[in-house]
Amino acid sequence: MTSPLRRGVLLLAAVPVLALSACGSDDDTSTTAKTAAGGATTLPAAPALKQPQLVLVANAVCKQYNGQANKLTPPADAADSAALATFYGKLAAIAAKQQTALDALNADAAGQAKWDAFVKLHKQASDLVQGISPALKADDGKKAEGIVDQVNALTPKINAAADAFGAKVCGSEPG
Repeated sequence: MTSPLRRGVLLLAAVPVLALSACGSDDDTSTTAKTAAGGATTLPAAPALKQPQLVLVANAVCKQYNGQANKLTPPADAADSAALATFYGKLAAIAAKQQTALDALNADAAGQAKWDAFVKLHKQASDLVQGISPALKADDGKKAEGIVDQVNALTPKINAAADAFGAKVCGSEPG
């Protein structure tokens, strides 16, 4: 019988690769970035995109990170917590990068509510995924399985929100 943690591997790949804080809900028109010297500089925010444009860009982001997640090979031994921790650490890194890419996108007013709904759910899952590897490294398999269960429960909601916005690639399981 496959453990819940092992069963969650492929579903988790979809979530991080989907992987953000709700963007666009504030009216900031700039973002702060660090310079090479360590100082901060203000950059212009990404322009608000109409839904068809945002769907194209979001689907491209999801395709890119789904591809990266699909290249990861889950450990053969689901009882090997060190190997699982490494695997989920890599998955979490992909999720964080995807989240950053999706966070950088802005919807126009007409698409804002649906985009924000997707991004909010995606961020919840991405944030959860960040805790799996540390739980495994701490030899807390029960906590890791609980996180996997939470992410797996969010996956259909994320997929539905992505589909409602029209981002079908973001609303599909990689694989």
